Amino acid sequence: MTLTAATRRRSMKSHISLLAVLALLLLLTACGPPLSRVVVHTEPAGGQVKVEETGILVMDGGAVHLAPGVWHLAPYKVPNSPGSVAVRVNGFDEETVVVPLGPEESYSVFRIQTVPAGGQVLVVENNRVVADGGTLSLPRGRYTLRPSLAGYKPRDIILDVKGNTEEDLLIHLGKGYAQVAFSTSPAGAVVLIDGEKYGKTPVTLDVEAGKHQVELVLSGYIRDHREIDLAAGEQTSLKAVLKAVPTSATLEVRTRPAGGKVVIQSRSYKGNPAKIGRLPFGRYTVDGFLQVNGFTRLVGSKVVTLKADKLYRVEVPLNSRQLLFEGKWYPQSRALALEQQRYRSERIARPVAIEVALDGVDEATLLGDATDFGRALHRIMRVGDRVILKRGAQSWTLWKRHAAMTPVFREMVKAFGARQPLHLAWQADPVESTVQVTPRKRVVADIAFALHRSRNLAPLIDLSEDQLAKEGETVLRNRADGNLTLVYEAGQAPTLDGAEEIAPGLWVAQVEAGDGPLSLAWTRRPARLLIVSDTEAPFGAAVPSDQLLINEKKIVAVAPGARVQQLVRLSGGPDYEGWKRQVFRATGPLASQLDLSRDEIGPNGHKGIYQRIWLVSYRTSTGPTQRQVRVSYQVAADKKTFDSEKFLRRSGLGARAN
Repeated sequence: MTLTAATRRRSMKSHISLLAVLALLLLLTACGPPLSRVVVHTEPAGGQVKVEETGILVMDGGAVHLAPGVWHLAPYKVPNSPGSVAVRVNGFDEETVVVPLGPEESYSVFRIQTVPAGGQVLVVENNRVVADGGTLSLPRGRYTLRPSLAGYKPRDIILDVKGNTEEDLLIHLGKGYAQVAFSTSPAGAVVLIDGEKYGKTPVTLDVEAGKHQVELVLSGYIRDHREIDLAAGEQTSLKAVLKAVPTSATLEVRTRPAGGKVVIQSRSYKGNPAKIGRLPFGRYTVDGFLQVNGFTRLVGSKVVTLKADKLYRVEVPLNSRQLLFEGKWYPQSRALALEQQRYRSERIARPVAIEVALDGVDEATLLGDATDFGRALHRIMRVGDRVILKRGAQSWTLWKRHAAMTPVFREMVKAFGARQPLHLAWQADPVESTVQVTPRKRVVADIAFALHRSRNLAPLIDLSEDQLAKEGETVLRNRADGNLTLVYEAGQAPTLDGAEEIAPGLWVAQVEAGDGPLSLAWTRRPARLLIVSDTEAPFGAAVPSDQLLINEKKIVAVAPGARVQQLVRLSGGPDYEGWKRQVFRATGPLASQLDLSRDEIGPNGHKGIYQRIWLVSYRTSTGPTQRQVRVSYQVAADKKTFDSEKFLRRSGLGARAN
C-alpha cells in the first residue's frame, strides 16, 4: 500500500503525541503521587487539629499537603470532642475542611477580672493568654488558669467548665511580693524572715509584701534585728554592718601604795591608774610592782574575772617585799638567805671597818662625785670590809658583800650621796678591827691606806714621802708571804706591772705570791707607799710605847728570834730635822755574833714625842723577806746620864751606814 505524503505527516504527529504522553507519565511516576493542599478551619475558631495518620498539627486557618487518599483530622487536646473528620484527597486539588471542636452549646464565655487590676491569665492547656478585662471561651472540661502580675507570685487556679455559660471570673492574684537584696559586712550571715531561714548573705529574695521581722545572724557578731514594710513589686536592698559580739572589757588598775607598775600576762602597763582596754573576757591575775630602790620592790597581786563589756576598777595591794639577787627577784627571806650564803663563801677572814668623821670636812672637795667615790671604795675594799661615813648623828655604811659591784652597794652609795637613810636587813657580822680616820686632802687615799694598814701590824713597808729613799726602794719578799697588796699615792704610776689607778693619784696593785725582791724606782718620791701581806711576821713585831728621860735609852726587841741580816732605822722627833735614816748590816768576821733583832730607843737631848721605824730584813727557810716595825715614845724634861757607845760595844751592834 502506497502512503501519501499527507498520510505520512499525520502518522508522524500521532507518534509524537503518544511519546509526549508517555514521557509525562514517566515523569509523574518518578516524582510520586500528586499532592493536594488542604486548608483547615476549626469551629469555633482558634483551635488546633492533628492529622492522625502523620501526627502533623495544624492551627486554625493553616494548611497541610496530603497525598491522594483518605485522611483523618481530629481536634487536638479538646475534651469531649466530636471526633475526627475524614477527608478524601484526589491529588492536585485544593480543598477546605472545617473541623468542629465540639457541639456549640458546650462552650462557656468568661469575662476576666484580676484583683488587683492589670494582671493577665494564662490557660495552661492551650497557652492562651487573656488580659484583665478580656473574655475567654472554653469548651466543657477542667482547665488550669495561671494569673500573673509584676510583684505577685504566680499561683495556679483550677477552673471546671460545664459549658454553655457566660459569667464574670474574678481572679485574686494573692499577696504581692517585693524583691529584696540582703548583704552584710562581713558576709555569710544567715537571713531569718519571721523566724525562717532563707539562705546566707549576699542573697536576693522575693518576700511577700507587708511587714516582716528580719534577723541577720553570724557567729561572733551581734544579731541585727529590724522590721521591714514592703510594697508589692518593690525592689529594694537591706545592707547591714554587723558588730562583733563584745568579748573584751576595760580594766583600770591602781596600786596601793600608788605609782606601781602593773603586769598582766607578762605585759607591763604604767599610769596612775593604768588603763587597759580591749582585754578579752576571762580570769586574770593582775600583778603590781613598786620599785623602792635598786634592789628592793613591793609586790602584790589580785585575781579579776572579766565577763561583760564594761569598765572594771581594781586596786592591787602591794604588801610583799622582794629583793634583787644576782639579777633575779626573790621573796625577801629567800634573797637574804642566798645573799648571806654567797657572802660567807667570799668573805675574808679578818674584815676591817673604817670610820670616817666628816664633821668640818669640805665633802665636795675631798669626796667629789658620790658615784665615783663609791666605785673607788668598792675597788679598794675586800669582801667583808666596810666604810662608815659619819656626820653628826647621821651615819652611812658602805659594806662590800660581793666581789662584783651589786645594786645594793650602788644604793648604799646613792643613799650617802642623797644624805638619806638606807635600811639593810643583813645579819650582824663582827670585824677584826675598827680604824678611825680623819680625812686630810684625799679621803679615798686615806681610807685605802687605813684599811690595808690595819690588815697586818707588820707590813713589808709603810712609809711617807720624807721617809722613803730618794731614788727608790727594794722590798724583800718570798713565797711564804703570800699575795701582797701595794697602795701607792703619787703623781705617776709605780714601776710595777698590774698597778691600777683607783682614784686620781692613788694606785693599787695586787702582787701574786713569789720569790725575789720588788724594786720600785722613782724620780720623785711618792707621797705614801704601803706593801702589806695577810701573812703574819714570824716574830712579835710590836714594840710597846714607852717614856724616857732626856739622855735615857732603852733596849727593845725589834724582831725577837729572827735571823736579821739588815736593820734600817728611821728616827724622827725634836732632835732631828726631818727623818734620819741609818742602816745596820751583819757584816765582818763577827757577823754571826751580831744580834740585829734588838735596838735601842733614845738617848735624846730634847723633850717631846719621838718616832722610830725599823725595816727588818731577815731570812726564813723559804728565803729573805722583810717587815716594818714602828714605835712612838715620849721624852720627859728630866735628864739622865747614859753612855750610848758603851752600850753599843756591849750589845754587839754592827757597823752603821748613813
